Amino acid sequence: MKKLIISILILNIILVGCNNPTRNNDNLTKTNFNLLNDYSNFQKRMSESDTILVWMNLSVCIRQGMEKFIITKEMDSLNILLYFKESAFSDKEYVEQKTIKISENDTTWNFGKFLTENKYRIKSKEGSSPTFSMRMDTAKFYFYTDGLADLNRFIIEYSIAMRRLDPKNPIYIMADFADDIEKKIILRLIARGLIVKFQQNQL
Repeated sequence: MKKLIISILILNIILVGCNNPTRNNDNLTKTNFNLLNDYSNFQKRMSESDTILVWMNLSVCIRQGMEKFIITKEMDSLNILLYFKESAFSDKEYVEQKTIKISENDTTWNFGKFLTENKYRIKSKEGSSPTFSMRMDTAKFYFYTDGLADLNRFIIEYSIAMRRLDPKNPIYIMADFADDIEKKIILRLIARGLIVKFQQNQL
């Protein structure tokens, strides 16, 4: 009888532990962040359970390069882990560059504004050679450019945004054309088909 009572007590303890609402609660890991709807406000909308993957093809004319970065959240801060490889068409692995930590309220990087200003480029289905892509779990979208002039314009705008995050990174050299005068010059050269010669003199 004593053994039966002990067995019942042990069983009750196990059952109570399994039903404890603080354990295995799926609500603790769920997120309300929706990449396709909230991408431009990811800094504040994403949670610690979210991971955003970003790819940007920086290849144009004689320049080659592919950047990837991973965005995660830790309390009220974002961690941006940067990777780079010298060619978008290379089989080489991405090389880790650095991790940059910013506040979720940071207004310097302002990457959400860059995404909003280019939302007209978005396609939900991947076509051939997207210039920029963003993914979280199964949700993903792609930015496309139309022709050489548009590609250069997009890379300039991307580089301007990323240089705010990492000012000394040389891969954002196109941000040197951020000044209105220089930007107008390069866009005119693009339109005239002189971009290759211009870049050779500048790089």
